[in-house]
Amino acid sequence: MVVFYFACVGVITLAAYYFVLPLHKNRPILVRQRGLTALGVSLSLISFPSFGVWSLAIAILIAMLFFTTEMWLVYGITTIHIFEALEKASNITRSPVEHLADVHLIDSSTKIKSYKLCRKLNLVIFSTKKYSKRVLITKEVFRKFIQNYLL
Repeated sequence: MVVFYFACVGVITLAAYYFVLPLHKNRPILVRQRGLTALGVSLSLISFPSFGVWSLAIAILIAMLFFTTEMWLVYGITTIHIFEALEKASNITRSPVEHLADVHLIDSSTKIKSYKLCRKLNLVIFSTKKYSKRVLITKEVFRKFIQNYLL
């Protein structure tokens, strides 16, 4: 029962941090890898009293999925704005971006793919082949551009 209460407090705290504060400032919501892991585990632990042991198995699977893949959940801007922010970030960091069918390649080492879940809810997935400081800087500038859009 104590785990349930800690999970409830965790969900309320994470929801305030990831959802209420950006919306209060008229900014898009951006939940990155660790935040998605924490939200997924907390929500599955809240469901523990009703689903029992299955919720713990779901929590472990969610944690492994979100921890091993690098995903961002973006709410509030469209896919067009996401790729415009990527273009601006690549121009600032001077990293080459290749545009393939529905995948963008940064510095020939990182693929960026965006899945449209609903009208303004996107899932951005990164898959990195090799470590590059230029790609890390581009991703950080990309994050800043996404967070600075006004709704």
